[in-house]
Amino acid sequence: MKKALKIFGIVIGVIIVLIIAAVLIIPQVIDPNDYRDDIEAAVADNTDRTLAIKGDIELSLFPWLGVVVGQTTLSNAPGFGPEPFATIDNMEVRVRLLSLLGDHPEVGTLKLQGLELNLARNAQGKTNWQDLLAGGQPKSAGGNGAGQRRLGNITVDSIELRGATINWRDAMTDEHYRVRDANVTIGQVHAGEAFPLKMNFAVDRIRPVLHANVGIKTTATLYPDSGQYNLTDGMIEVAARGANLPAQPTHVKANWQSLQLDQRAGTFQLKDLKLNALGVQAHAVLQGSGLNDQPKITGILVVPEFSPRKVLATMGREVQPEDSTVLRHASLSADIEATRGSAALNNLNATLDDTHFSGRLAMPDFDTHALAFTLTADRFNADRYLPAGKEHAAKQIPISALDNIRLPGDRLRGLNLHGKLTIGTFKLLDMTANDVTLGVDAVKGTVHLKPLTASLYGGTYSGEVTAAAAGKGLKLSANQQLTNIHFSPLLQDLLGKKLLSGTASMNIAFNGQGETVGALKQTLDGKVGFKVQHGAVEGVDLWSAIDRAYALLKKQEPPKQAGPRRTEFVALSGSGVIQNGVLHNKDFEARLPFMRLNGHGTIDLVQRDVEYDLQAKIVKVPDVKARGELQKLKGRTIPIHIQGDFASLDAFPALRDAFESRLKEKARSRIEEKKDELKDKLQDRLKGLFNSGGDDGG
Repeated sequence: MKKALKIFGIVIGVIIVLIIAAVLIIPQVIDPNDYRDDIEAAVADNTDRTLAIKGDIELSLFPWLGVVVGQTTLSNAPGFGPEPFATIDNMEVRVRLLSLLGDHPEVGTLKLQGLELNLARNAQGKTNWQDLLAGGQPKSAGGNGAGQRRLGNITVDSIELRGATINWRDAMTDEHYRVRDANVTIGQVHAGEAFPLKMNFAVDRIRPVLHANVGIKTTATLYPDSGQYNLTDGMIEVAARGANLPAQPTHVKANWQSLQLDQRAGTFQLKDLKLNALGVQAHAVLQGSGLNDQPKITGILVVPEFSPRKVLATMGREVQPEDSTVLRHASLSADIEATRGSAALNNLNATLDDTHFSGRLAMPDFDTHALAFTLTADRFNADRYLPAGKEHAAKQIPISALDNIRLPGDRLRGLNLHGKLTIGTFKLLDMTANDVTLGVDAVKGTVHLKPLTASLYGGTYSGEVTAAAAGKGLKLSANQQLTNIHFSPLLQDLLGKKLLSGTASMNIAFNGQGETVGALKQTLDGKVGFKVQHGAVEGVDLWSAIDRAYALLKKQEPPKQAGPRRTEFVALSGSGVIQNGVLHNKDFEARLPFMRLNGHGTIDLVQRDVEYDLQAKIVKVPDVKARGELQKLKGRTIPIHIQGDFASLDAFPALRDAFESRLKEKARSRIEEKKDELKDKLQDRLKGLFNSGGDDGG
């Protein structure tokens, strides 16, 4: 027995000596560089690409079976240009030789330096790596075979990637991204055991310009036999600068407690995600399913209260709103739902100062950048958010200055917006409206607003508006109705002055086109109908105008204006057509306490001129001292010419014509009376003459 053991020991010793001799002698006898051409030819035969190994190939056998390859280049796919698909400066792979004899292979440090990978997609949607995947996926081992057990038992001491660069060019979207200076360090990897992972890299985008530095750190655990992976205590930090970002780098930081991925089931769970950007914190819990075919992500997002004013300041956009207390408080919570091509915030609840919003906000199609929303707000006072002094300044701007405002036709072309907004109480430029509903559909340069409804100033508003990009300006059409609106408070709030009072109902339909407000008004065409009851026209006093005209006719001193210049009315109405910015009103009617008006006129919306020719029938004469003779006008009709602008109107009664007409009528009446009197006398005389002649004959 002892002899047998001795012989066995000698045999084992000889084998060990032979192995040691082999691992020491073979590298000295065999030069792996002699097989460079064979390796390159094999790659060319199997991939139709060119592999060029320019650096040396080093081979070691003991105690590590290792390969070190110097500079190597793999050519690009046909049609993707002369630049190589991939280039490496140096690659090193080592495996402990004796560990291959057992079921626990040990891999040393995997090193890859100077990787440059050029990924691309052409205009037809073909990528430059499709041909490399044509051979299909490797077959997976079934059951609990040795292959699976061996994979799960592999240990890797560390993985190092240094100075890597990845370029991505997409001809379909004209995008170009570059990941550079990428470094990855992974600690000892063994299935089921946690190991550290660190990486950092820079990202550049060409159009629009963006530069970002990214750092990632986490602890990972792999379960390759079951296809499960855990990343715990993770952190990502980003410092970005570029177009539409502040001059100083924008910092974004994300932390998470646990990210669990099940590759086979196609699911993941992300717990306790915390985001911090521009001073705003967000918390989220996410879960995903269908990752292998139809991915879907759901979760909860909570943004605790933050200060929008501080966020804007961080972005370099200092604001000074009319109300210094606004933009101090905001918060948000919502349910998250996302797929491969869409995202939505459902059950959204948000606050901005004292306004509460609820509803849904979504991007239903990433490719078209469409935005959809259904939002409800309890109240919103837009005046509080205007720049300080702008509200007051807006009311002081001459109307003529508004004509120079350019219409943003170009901005409409980029809109892809669909939704509905409802506001309980809305205030802008001191105008207040309740139960406001705004529906919007904007696509391909056309914005359609419908429905448009509101309750305001005792009445209601409804309508629809369509604005379409036309050249550098826009084409505008509208159909609107106002019902029982109290004009006096409306105009007082809007313009700071009362031009007209009363309860008004009107409808207006128009269309026009232009690059500025003034140019658009010059092209306006449409129809108007209006009816106003129990109000007054400010700036003109018809009876005072008649009184002054009478004084001038009698060569007397005109009376001074007593009280404000205003003309009260019981009702006024009319309709008209708009042609090239001029309203033509042919059926104007008005019922005043002391006269009835009817006539026709024009309102030039471009020049802001008003001109009317009216017939005023006097039904009652006010008590005017020292003007007793004016009582003679009762029942008479006076021509009145009105002209001026929107802010100031003048009335010119043709009183001389009225009196001359009265005298002529009186004269004609006296002549008619004389004619009748002479006729009666003539008949009486003829009758007496005939009677006298009859008696003599008898």
